[in-house]
Amino acid sequence: MTLRGRIALLSATLVVLGAAEGILAVLAMRAMNAGSQNVSLNSLPAIYVLGQADSIAKDARGKMRSHCVSTDRKEMAQTQADALKLSASFESEMASYEKLAGSEEDRRLLHVAIQAKREFFRRWARIEPVSSSGRKKDAMEQFLAEAMPGFQ
Repeated sequence: MTLRGRIALLSATLVVLGAAEGILAVLAMRAMNAGSQNVSLNSLPAIYVLGQADSIAKDARGKMRSHCVSTDRKEMAQTQADALKLSASFESEMASYEKLAGSEEDRRLLHVAIQAKREFFRRWARIEPVSSSGRKKDAMEQFLAEAMPGFQ
């Protein structure tokens, strides 16, 4: 093979290798873009929603504890109403999260969390009349023994 043929072959080889490198770079950038979009459009909003739901659940717990120590009927009625509103807000946040849940495992865990929260509120429904009747010590003991383990 002549020098001219060797140079042409080398040039052609370099062009093919450069094109292959470019194609691989484009494919890698597409994969990175898909991953970053998944994080920004699904994972981060899901984390935010879960944080909101956690905050709402803690606020509801605080309202219930306040109910157990309050002796003011008006305040107790307000804290009970607030706790019920927070329960509805929690359900709403969980519905938002379900749309963002990325896997079957996420959805399964979501339903476990929703059931635990519902059980927490069912237990509160049994404790609230004790608190409303003025038996504050009994209500707080019952709240800590029955409702809080489920909350945790």
